[in-house]
Amino acid sequence: MQVSCYRIMCSIYSLGTTKNPYVERQRPALGECLARLAAAFPVAYLEPHLNEYNMFSVYNTKTPRERAILGLPNQVEEMCPDIPPLDILMKEIGDLAESGARYTEMPHVIEITLPMLCNYLPRWWERGPENCPENEGLSCTEVTSEHLNMLLGNIMKIVVNNLGIEEASWMKRLAVFAQPIVSRAKSEMLKSHFIPTMEKLKKRCGKVVAEEDALRLEAKSESSEAEAIIKDEFSVLCRDLYALYPLLIRYVDNNR
Repeated sequence: MQVSCYRIMCSIYSLGTTKNPYVERQRPALGECLARLAAAFPVAYLEPHLNEYNMFSVYNTKTPRERAILGLPNQVEEMCPDIPPLDILMKEIGDLAESGARYTEMPHVIEITLPMLCNYLPRWWERGPENCPENEGLSCTEVTSEHLNMLLGNIMKIVVNNLGIEEASWMKRLAVFAQPIVSRAKSEMLKSHFIPTMEKLKKRCGKVVAEEDALRLEAKSESSEAEAIIKDEFSVLCRDLYALYPLLIRYVDNNR
């Protein structure tokens, strides 16, 4: 079963990062499937250099002959050749957040990589050096709370970069996927990430409300087009709120 899951994950990641019209439509579903697998898989597959310390790995439970019968490559690093290791994936997301790039430039990072990491990191943080100090030097993962906070911070930056953009339903999906990592967020993130983001939303709310008030003062016969524009702005604003408030509420509940 583990060997099959390895192959399924590799196939989903490869397909999800491919650019073609069919994948564009199915990418959210592929990302959700990969996220579920990442949350349940018993091997820290993004950290193959530590696989020798994982007692559940097929590379440690099977003899070389048994692995050959199963068709496994000689090295565990060759099991998922298309999936980059953890440090490269974290850098990719950090670069995306810092560059201010939009969703259309790297949809596979937002729909495939982020959901996967949002489930992978919490699972292996629980088994990492911070929670199992007795395994120091023998741990099968190096995931720490710093990884989770870094990922959440980058998610917040990505959301901020896309505030007010039409056709961004992925933002609400991202808020759902990010829930597992919010519970490990440091209190300092309130000042560095959450409050600045809420301030930007507050200004946008004020702007849209002011436009609506100004519209009421105009002649009704001349306002149909303006009403449609304001309606669209309110729709986008609601979507942005639905993307951010689930993260904020969970964060506040965990840091009261």
